[in-house]
Amino acid sequence: MKMKFRVFDNRNQKILDRPVIEIYHDGIDILTKHREVVDDYVLMQSTGLTDKNGVEIYDGDIVIERFLNQYGEHEIKRVVKWQEKKLGWNLFNPIATSTGMNYEVIGNVHEHPHLLEGENS
Repeated sequence: MKMKFRVFDNRNQKILDRPVIEIYHDGIDILTKHREVVDDYVLMQSTGLTDKNGVEIYDGDIVIERFLNQYGEHEIKRVVKWQEKKLGWNLFNPIATSTGMNYEVIGNVHEHPHLLEGENS
C-alpha cells in the first residue's frame, strides 16, 4: 500500500492543495505548493479505504456509517481515528454484517467541527 497524507493548515484553516512533505532524520517540514513553510499543521494519513462514493478516507474525516444487522438498519456518525491498542482504524463495527456496512465521508474535524455537535463519536 502506498502511504498517502494530506495536510490541514491551522493558521489559514484549510486543507492544503498539493503540499510538499520533506522528511528528515529529525523531523518533517511541510511546504505549500509555492514552497512556503507551514509551521502550524495537522498531518492526516490515508486509511487506504474509500467511501461508497469513491472518496478516499483520511484520519480525522467525519463519516456516516450505515449498516444492517438483525435489529434493522442503523446510521452512526464517527470520526476516523487510528487505534493504537488495536493497531488499526476505527472503521470496523463488529455488530454490523460485512455485506451491509458502508461509509460516506461528510467532512473532517478540522474544517467541519459543527458536524459533530451533539454527537458521541
